[in-house]
Amino acid sequence: MKPRTSVVGLNDAYLDRIVESVTAAAPVESIFLFGSYARGEQTPESDIDLYVITDGSERPLTAGGRIRRNLLWMSHPRDVICSDRKGYESRKDDLSAVEHSVSREGVVLYG
Repeated sequence: MKPRTSVVGLNDAYLDRIVESVTAAAPVESIFLFGSYARGEQTPESDIDLYVITDGSERPLTAGGRIRRNLLWMSHPRDVICSDRKGYESRKDDLSAVEHSVSREGVVLYG
């Protein structure tokens, strides 16, 4: 995983607001940016891919709904995937799973 300083195309204030919105919506352990923005390969049509690891106190699906609603202010299209730590850990070594991409290219925004 890469440090947050490596994000190209998104300023710190925007990333801070994303983190504030996600953490206000649900109890989370970690937030990762992945996909084209994490790789620095974004285009004007790119969405912002977020992977959120919840603290396990509720179903990730429930937390994800609140998180998505809290991010409606974003000017960029976005894709938010939520999981708990157990789900993330069980899939991160599966080459076909999104968790594998997150573990390899993800940029830590929180946690």
